[in-house]
Order: sequence, then C-alpha cells, then structure tokens
Amino acid sequence: MKVYYNLTELNEEVKASIRNIGFSSDMLNDKGLGRMFSEVFKKVLRYNPKSKSWYCYNGMVWKEDLEELSAKYFAKIFSDELLAYCEELSLDAKTMAKVQGLSSMSKRNTIINDARCECPLEMDELDADINLLNCKNGTLNLKTFELQPHNADDLLSKITNVKYDPHAKCE
Repeated sequence: MKVYYNLTELNEEVKASIRNIGFSSDMLNDKGLGRMFSEVFKKVLRYNPKSKSWYCYNGMVWKEDLEELSAKYFAKIFSDELLAYCEELSLDAKTMAKVQGLSSMSKRNTIINDARCECPLEMDELDADINLLNCKNGTLNLKTFELQPHNADDLLSKITNVKYDPHAKCE
C-alpha cells in the first residue's frame, strides 16, 4: 500500500485489499477483524511491542504514531470500506448488524488492540541495513550508489536533510 494524500484513492485501495483477502462472515470476530485490519495496513502501520506504540510509514520513514491517531484513522476507513463491501455482497441482516457495529469507537479500538500481535515491528528491524542512506528524494544504496524510491520494506526511521545528486561537485 502506498501513502495516500487523496482519501478516495486510499478508500479504493482498502476496498481492493479487503476483496483480495477473501472475506467471509466467520471473520467478523475480534480475532478475524484484527487479522484483516493488520493485513490491509501492514505496509503502512505496524505495532512495536517494546515501545508499546504503533509506527506509521509516511512515504519516506517509519514514525511513531503518537496517541494512535493514524491507527484510529485507518480503523475508521477499514470499517467504512468493510461495510460498503458487505453491502455489495447482500449479506443477511444478522451479519450486516455485526459489520455496522464496527462504526462504534469501542469496536474499532478492539480491532486495533487485537491487530497489535499480527505484524509486529521490532526496534532492531528499523534502520538495520547499513548500506541504505535515506535521502529526501529516495534511498541511496551505498554499495551500488543507485538511488531507489522510498520503500516501506526498507524499514527506515531516519532521513537526511538533503537530496542525493550524483552529479554534485565537491569544491
């Protein structure tokens, strides 16, 4: 999942992710919803058990999600898109009532809490590759001196304050 600044694009990606998971009504319990939430957002949101906080990828670096604001925001989008998807499936009234219940903050908080163990982010995973230098315009591979696009999978939490320029002259 890429980082979105357009809510419509984000909603479409979440909807597509829910479809790809292969949703079934037996997933509508805390454990199933936590797993589904984690699967949908694992490229941009992961929990660190040591710091007891979520980390969110902002398109360039992983940052601590203070007060779980990103996690809570993503949970709202998740519940809205899951409801929209379930309405398309024409599920029975009992199942739809369960899905509609996800609009409550307490239920979304339960999903967030249950998702914590699904895709943990350990502190020693962050910035582990010493051959990657995160710059404003991409990630520089110090072995090949190739600039690659920022990538959540690189697990970088720090960034330089410069843009890499391979043609820069030292004077």
